[in-house]
Amino acid sequence: MCGKEEMVRGGIVRRLKKDEGATLLEFGIVLPIALLLLLGIAEGARFVAEKQAVATASREAARFGSTTGETAGVPHYADCAAIRERAQASSPFEILDTDILVTYDSGPASPQLGICPTTGPYANPDAISSGDRIVVTVSRSFSSNLPFLGSVFDMEIATTEHRTIVKGEL
Repeated sequence: MCGKEEMVRGGIVRRLKKDEGATLLEFGIVLPIALLLLLGIAEGARFVAEKQAVATASREAARFGSTTGETAGVPHYADCAAIRERAQASSPFEILDTDILVTYDSGPASPQLGICPTTGPYANPDAISSGDRIVVTVSRSFSSNLPFLGSVFDMEIATTEHRTIVKGEL
């Protein structure tokens, strides 16, 4: 009986050693794929977060620009610096003044009435009538932090918000 038991035990030990090699090989194949999948999910989540931040920045800037009121004698819709500051303050990511475009129009498919400069207030606030729209476009470039993806996922994120300007007291 002892001889048979030792043979069975030896066979089991040999069989386990063979399985360990196969398991190691499987682990070596599955691990890089699983890591790539996890890093891809994290990168996708980062893209969604930046896209949401850009959308929030344009929405908050357009809201501020469409409200009644003045800051230091400049109406909110003409205070280009304050509009840009509102966009930058609402985003956890860095948004530069040059990433924010503020324009005015009379409605969909109408020509632009003017463009807000990157510094200072809008030059001719009287040209903007109640009922005209402020249009705020915020853009930001997104690039992947994963070195093996390179520039595959490099793209521009941009959102545009339109709000109707109400001049005077309500």
